[in-house]
Amino acid sequence: MAFGNCVPRRLSCVVRYRRVVLFLLVLVVVICGFLGPSFLFVSLQSATQETRQNIQFEVIELKPAARSLEQEGVDMLQRRVMELERLRTSVRNELRSLERRRQEAQRRTQAQVSSLEHARSEHEKVAKEMVKSQRELRSVRMSLRQANAVNSKVVRDGGNVMSEEQAAVPPMLAEVLPPKRIFLPDSLGSVNPLPSKTSSQSCGMADCFDFSRCSLTAPFLFHVYPRSAFPASSQSSVYDVIYQHLTSLRDYTSTPQHACVFVLISTKGDKTGSEIEKLLHGLPSWQGDGRNHILLDVISTVEASNRVWNDVNIGRAILAQTSFPPPNPYRRGFDIVIPPMLSGSTTPVWTNLPNQLPAFRKHLLYFRGEFTPRTDNEQPRTTADDLTTLKNRGLEQLFISTTCGDVAHKNPSLPGEWAMCGSSSQRLASLSQSTYSLILSSTLVNPHSQGSQPSTTALIRLTESLRSGAVPVILADTLQLPFNDVINWHEAALILPEARVTELNFILHAVSEADVLKLRWQGRFLWETYLSTTSRIVDAMIANVRSHIGLPPPAIPDPKTLGVFDGGKTIPQEIHPFDNGVPIPLSNVEVMSPQFQHNFTTSSYQLWNRPPGALTGSSPVTPFAPPLPSGFQYIGAGRGQHLHPTVKEGGPMNGPEFEVVLAGNVPDEQFTIVLLTYDRNQVLIAAIQRLQHLQYLRSVLVVWNNPQKPPNTMQWPDIGVPVHVIKPGKNSLNNRFVPFKEIETEAVLSMDDDAHLRHDEILLAFRVWRENRDRIVGFPGRFHAWDARHPGSWNYNANYSCELSMVLTGAAFVHKYYFYMYTYTMPEIIRTKVDEYMNCEDIAMNFLVSHITRKPPVKVTSRWTFRCPGCPDTLSSDDTHFTERHICINYLVKVYGYMPLLNTQFRADSVLFKTRISHDRTKCFKFI
Repeated sequence: MAFGNCVPRRLSCVVRYRRVVLFLLVLVVVICGFLGPSFLFVSLQSATQETRQNIQFEVIELKPAARSLEQEGVDMLQRRVMELERLRTSVRNELRSLERRRQEAQRRTQAQVSSLEHARSEHEKVAKEMVKSQRELRSVRMSLRQANAVNSKVVRDGGNVMSEEQAAVPPMLAEVLPPKRIFLPDSLGSVNPLPSKTSSQSCGMADCFDFSRCSLTAPFLFHVYPRSAFPASSQSSVYDVIYQHLTSLRDYTSTPQHACVFVLISTKGDKTGSEIEKLLHGLPSWQGDGRNHILLDVISTVEASNRVWNDVNIGRAILAQTSFPPPNPYRRGFDIVIPPMLSGSTTPVWTNLPNQLPAFRKHLLYFRGEFTPRTDNEQPRTTADDLTTLKNRGLEQLFISTTCGDVAHKNPSLPGEWAMCGSSSQRLASLSQSTYSLILSSTLVNPHSQGSQPSTTALIRLTESLRSGAVPVILADTLQLPFNDVINWHEAALILPEARVTELNFILHAVSEADVLKLRWQGRFLWETYLSTTSRIVDAMIANVRSHIGLPPPAIPDPKTLGVFDGGKTIPQEIHPFDNGVPIPLSNVEVMSPQFQHNFTTSSYQLWNRPPGALTGSSPVTPFAPPLPSGFQYIGAGRGQHLHPTVKEGGPMNGPEFEVVLAGNVPDEQFTIVLLTYDRNQVLIAAIQRLQHLQYLRSVLVVWNNPQKPPNTMQWPDIGVPVHVIKPGKNSLNNRFVPFKEIETEAVLSMDDDAHLRHDEILLAFRVWRENRDRIVGFPGRFHAWDARHPGSWNYNANYSCELSMVLTGAAFVHKYYFYMYTYTMPEIIRTKVDEYMNCEDIAMNFLVSHITRKPPVKVTSRWTFRCPGCPDTLSSDDTHFTERHICINYLVKVYGYMPLLNTQFRADSVLFKTRISHDRTKCFKFI
């Protein structure tokens, strides 16, 4: 094949050449594709074989070295394990030794703690014995000085010469022990001779009463004769009511040998005087002369009043009756005038009483009656002409009628008296519209008595006037009124000579509104307390006898309480009263308020004529003790008074001295906190914890209202003072004011468990309360507002105001005396209403204190309310809370008959609050 032939045809030859080249290239590629992998596989196989041989050679060389290292590691680990075993055994032995030593140390510590507790207990006993011995020693020394002063004009004491005048004044009063109780013999003693009628008419407590049967320390017991012992009495429902009531009292005894007095209930029967006298002198305990006997005459009709003992020699017995007609005289200080008991009512009828406002009513004076002469020509001391003249001068303001006129009936009366007209309801309706009520004495005069005698009709007029709020105007020169030797009737009535009848119109117009309301207020108090029911009249009679023989009222019993813990009521506490590491005076010693210190210094008039009266018993403490002069701190300071040296020197009381000294006008004291709680355990624990190291705190009393006991897991904080947990019988807000015996101080801080108070706020309130002991002193202020949309109604208001009338007891100091009054003397219906609404107990306490004192509460600091964001729902968060409090206020006004709350526009802060002082002085309180 010649390419030369392609020259002429160059283009086609080139194409042919390129195809050959391309074919050769494809052939080469195909050959390489077949031969390349085989060559590459052979090469790789050869390299792999060579590498494997090298690795095997190296492994053969490393096996002896690995075996050597592995053996060395095993040996090392074995040695380490053995070492750890030895260490574990050593540590275990050491721990066992330490445990034995710990147990031994714990046993020694427990023994030392027990020994310390025993020593502390013994120390307390010795301290008490030492205090007792010191008092006895002071008493003996004082007695010795007084005895020496009697025998000598000059007394030498330790080388110091004192004058007779100085020796006669002891440095302090001796503390005397009460006399030993007199145990009466099994028999009543010998029979005494019966005095003549003339001798018995001059009887007094000194010569006709056996005081040996009525010891100061023995219970005042009385015995009531049953009807079978004196069959001269007629059947009477009033008799049965009196007998059942007397025999139900705690001072009643069925054993005559133990009695101080003997009560005989009598009613007018059909027996003659000689028959009655024979039965009287034959009573089992009459003992010849009837001493220590009370003859209680119960009348059944007005015209038959007090005729049982007319022809009877009553010996040395005490008469208790409405009037004393001849021949039996009224023996003042011995006999007892009682109001008539024509019905057996035992329930007060306060729901039917009119309001005490307005002061002046429709009629200025009311009198309706008709004189019953003993003879045809007899005229009363105050004649009908005198009354007609009085009426004409008084124009339409006087409602006076001297005849019963067209009234349905004329009430029967004894000759010489002004008979009443109309029924009791008619008279009460007229009296409720009258400012004054006229009461005229009878013409009956007992020549053996002091002046004119009260008639049953006059006493009925008196009780109806007091009940209806008409101030009695008594025209009598010497009229004997019920319980007149203990009740000051001049505080409840206008008692004028009969000769002033023509000037009566001028006198009545001269009396101010304030005096009218004061007379009306006192009259209602006397009626409700002593005259409203048969049972109260009988109780007043027994209390009057106690006053005659100088016995104070019986002590109010302490309420019975239950503890919530198996071991009692008190949470064990370690007493360590320190404040920031500094001991606080009066916090590291127990200062309990003295009790029953005013039994024999409180006058009968004061006891009988001020709320709550003489029938409720004697409170151990009182907020009305007389104040001490400021010099008592320095001259003969008595029990419990601790003064800083600067104070003793008379310098200004600066901040540091103020913090550790109470000073003031009363002896040093402490206070108790009462916390009311229900199912808010964490809130309660936090509240108690905040009280730690609180100065002057005596103890904390938790009133556990929850029916369930506290859980065992509850962690009670240790605050350094005793914490008592009391479980009342039922869940009631009234439990806040129960006078538990665990409250050993007069000052009580009533607190809700969600009330957050700083220590300085509490201490300021405590100091303010010490100067206002008879008032409520606290923080949240409230007031009562007149409801203009409903005239005659009041609203409860919690808004900010420039005056207030209440301080809520969720954070307030209250005297323990008011706890007794709230629980035992306040009308039971109020406590029932508190339980019904589960509300208003604080309002009820404010009403009570203001009613007794006629003073408003005292607010301290600027706090107006308390907020507890983390607390569960409270009673006050209920939508009906304020509605119920509106209802409560109006209900209490109805019970008391007026609005006792008084407004005040002042607040108490510390003396130097906002006062600029020099840099070298410190304020009493920094922030309040």
